[in-house]
Amino acid sequence: MVLPPLRADLTLLADYHAAVEPTPVPGPVLALGGATDPAAAPRWIAAWRALTTGRFRHRILPGGHFFLHEHRATVLAEIGATLAAGPGAGPAADPDSSAFPAALATITGWLR
Repeated sequence: MVLPPLRADLTLLADYHAAVEPTPVPGPVLALGGATDPAAAPRWIAAWRALTTGRFRHRILPGGHFFLHEHRATVLAEIGATLAAGPGAGPAADPDSSAFPAALATITGWLR
């Protein structure tokens, strides 16, 4: 009884990924990952570059999937530096950088 819906969900998920063509965002992207994360290999983290027309930075930190808990100060410093640099040099960058401090406060709250 559970197997048919599970198969349908997995089929839908597989088809969804195959059919999606991502649209790059105009703002900066910071991609962080854990060096030993089996769910997000470092090469996958670097592949986020294709999803922005703005600045891109990626950093691989020691640890697995929950590296952000082990390296909280580094993660927050990376996010802060990205936000402090402003929206970036993308051709359609959002000129309103006033949202960056609020975004930093929100993200900091998530990591607490």
